[in-house]
Amino acid sequence: MECIGNNVYCGHTPWYQFGMQSTFGGQLVAQAMMAAGNTLEGAHSDKLVNSVHAYFVQAGSLGKDITYEVDRIRDGNNYSTRSVTAKQDGTKLFSCLVSFQREQEGPMQHQTDLPEDAPTAESLVLNEYTRVRAL
Repeated sequence: MECIGNNVYCGHTPWYQFGMQSTFGGQLVAQAMMAAGNTLEGAHSDKLVNSVHAYFVQAGSLGKDITYEVDRIRDGNNYSTRSVTAKQDGTKLFSCLVSFQREQEGPMQHQTDLPEDAPTAESLVLNEYTRVRAL
C-alpha cells in the first residue's frame, strides 16, 4: 500500500492472478483493511480489527492500480471506525466499514476451553464419506 494523498492509498494489482479474469475479492478486502489501519495514529494505533462489513459492487481489471479512499468516521477511546471505498479508473468497485477496538481485559469470555478428553486430530479416522468430500 502506498499513501498517495490525505487518507488516499494505492493498491497494486498483478496482471495475472491464478487464472482469474478479474481482481480477487480477498485482495480488495485485505488492501482496504490495510488502508483503514494506516489511518490509525497516535493513541489509536494499538487497536485491532474488530469487524468488517464489505460490499462488492463491480469486478476490477487485473494489472491496474486500485485507489482506496478512507473516511475517518470516528476515533473513540476504545473503538475507531473507518469507511473505505475502492475505485479503479474512477469506477467504484468495493466499499467496506472497518471497526477497530482496543484490546481489553474483562470477565467476559465467549470461548469455552477444549474438553480434556477431546480426541486429537491424529487419532481421528478417515472414512469413505470424508475421503470423498476431501476430494
